[in-house]
Amino acid sequence: MIDALSVRIPEQIAFTREFDPLFDGLALHSSRHYDVVADLRPYSVSAILHYRCKHGQKQNHKLELVNVGKMTLPDMKKEIQQVFQVDAGELSIMRLDLAVDVEGIGVPWFVEHTRVRYKRWLATLGVIDAAEMGNRQIQTAYWGKRPNVIRVYDKYEELRAQYRRILRAVPEGMVPPTFEQCFELPEFGHILTRVERQMGGGRVPGELATVGDLQDCANFNPFSCLEFISGGKALPDPKHYTFMEHAAGMHLRHLAETQGMQAAIAYITRNSKRNKKWALGKFGDFLPVPSQDDLTGERLFELFQRSVVPQLKPQGTA
Repeated sequence: MIDALSVRIPEQIAFTREFDPLFDGLALHSSRHYDVVADLRPYSVSAILHYRCKHGQKQNHKLELVNVGKMTLPDMKKEIQQVFQVDAGELSIMRLDLAVDVEGIGVPWFVEHTRVRYKRWLATLGVIDAAEMGNRQIQTAYWGKRPNVIRVYDKYEELRAQYRRILRAVPEGMVPPTFEQCFELPEFGHILTRVERQMGGGRVPGELATVGDLQDCANFNPFSCLEFISGGKALPDPKHYTFMEHAAGMHLRHLAETQGMQAAIAYITRNSKRNKKWALGKFGDFLPVPSQDDLTGERLFELFQRSVVPQLKPQGTA
């Protein structure tokens, strides 16, 4: 799905006639990068306006759409054109998040079985308990650094945090809505992991450079750099290896289980004279063990396409 979208508005583009008189009455504040920032949601526009960039010769603006995952592409264009007199399809994209939800596979599985090519930096937020591997919980993992990252996180934990905020806002004496009423999902008993590719800071792919290009985003694989690695044996028999091979192999497995596959591959690259292919072949029995949960890059792309296609349908189609 398209989950976040921010667009660049050239400084010469004017407000619409309907929005122009509203601008002076907005609740305004400044930010590090823009003279004016205003939340437009109270005015029935699902966006945040960042007006007049402080850097560079041109004082361009940014419009950050909100709740994009619930919009179709025509909806996104409509929100933009409520504020500015512009063909939204021609606008450059400053920030784009593409995401997919995966059922039944938790964040720990992704950390242990995947790496992201060309990314050296992995941060895990949560707890990895090496002494009780079956009970460890990792709520969020990042590969890379913002604004260009792969992010994998527990979607249910995010929804539960939202639900707690909803409950706090319910007036005393009123019956609060249930979790299922708010999100159309059961509150317990399910695993839902969101895999998200965040792109920004001038690194939005050329094939998705403008809002109009998003019509073809189902053909773009945002997770092509995500590599799935498994194939090891559950209990490699020490009798089939030299002492050094077994010790090295078990150390690699321990790294994958406690620090993630990204860390294990980085260790291999540093200590094998960059001969990763040879090392993975030699110690393949010690890689993470395949399971019924195994996911492939092809399957993840297929799930992404299924999630994004409904957003690309013209208005009024089923």
